[in-house]
Amino acid sequence: MTMRVSFCGTSYPSDSADWKGVFLRHLLFALARREGLDLACWLPPGEIPSGAKRFGQTDDVDFLGGLLRSGGIAQVLRRPRMRTLRAPLELMYRLRRAYRSEPRFDLHHVNWLQHALVLPDDGAPALVSALGTDMSLLSIPGMPMMLRRAFKRRRVVLAPNAPWMAERLHRLFGDVCEVTPVSFGIDQRWFDIERSIADDTPTWLVVSRVTKGKIGDLFDWAEPLFSDGRRRLVLIGPLQDEVAIPDWIDYRGAASAHDLATRWFPTATGIITLSRHPEGRPQLMLEAAASGLPVVASDLRAHLDFREEGCPLDIVDTPHRFAEAVPRLEDPAINLATGAAMRSWALASAGTWDDCAARYAALYDHLAGVGR
Repeated sequence: MTMRVSFCGTSYPSDSADWKGVFLRHLLFALARREGLDLACWLPPGEIPSGAKRFGQTDDVDFLGGLLRSGGIAQVLRRPRMRTLRAPLELMYRLRRAYRSEPRFDLHHVNWLQHALVLPDDGAPALVSALGTDMSLLSIPGMPMMLRRAFKRRRVVLAPNAPWMAERLHRLFGDVCEVTPVSFGIDQRWFDIERSIADDTPTWLVVSRVTKGKIGDLFDWAEPLFSDGRRRLVLIGPLQDEVAIPDWIDYRGAASAHDLATRWFPTATGIITLSRHPEGRPQLMLEAAASGLPVVASDLRAHLDFREEGCPLDIVDTPHRFAEAVPRLEDPAINLATGAAMRSWALASAGTWDDCAARYAALYDHLAGVGR
């Protein structure tokens, strides 16, 4: 039996070099490889699999592309101004119109909580994903109440991509829907990386959007270790905030996944992330782990979740602990052993995107009452 599924999102990569919403592309293509799913997508411009099609008006794609170029809906909601308030309202209008223009779906797969507000009154069950940015959305006055109203009209599985979000979601919505964390998968390319430890200057990577929250304590804590040139700190990611990057940091701007996998990850000493920005289940850290790279991370809740799941990353909460972790992991024996343990953990805890698609497909069947 074929299940007709709507799949909507407001972030999606326009091409192979684009970093925005890459996880949605991986998930969509993995779902399309499964038998028995008829996928209809409402997404920004970008390649979709041959087993899927788009729905809605043709100019919806252009609207979503423009929204992404302006920073995305999450940026608009975090920094609302009079001239930008129209964007989320038009987004909701267009998505509601798209649903109404289509024949009945058997199930809706909603990426990001706000999209659930305009699900059609068709009674079809819904799988609603929740990311770290959605936790901020829930602080908007009236938002939990509106979501509860939307959830009551159908059977819903609310699927955060990290366990740490489940407690709050249970508290807010546990009486009107199921809450089931679902880990994203990891592209096979990261598991296939063969690392080599360079004999010369240790090279540490920071791969992140460059914002004050994402950078966190990096510049202050790293300066004593990196400013003298004994080791190298390479910062990779788009500049999205007014952040002054010190001259002792090797800033490279944005890079594609291909560049990371072929140029940077194979010879890097490890990954550093001292982010203070709300995170769900950081995909970059999963990819680093799959690549066999040690990770030094801040004591963010999302990072602590990895540790609780058995990930052997180094959590640092003071400059002193950071200054201890970096040199220790530069020892080749410790580095390679830690990297091997990271890769084993990534395979067991997340697996590939096909593994992730299987987790979602099982929830589809659960929601639809289908036994396969």
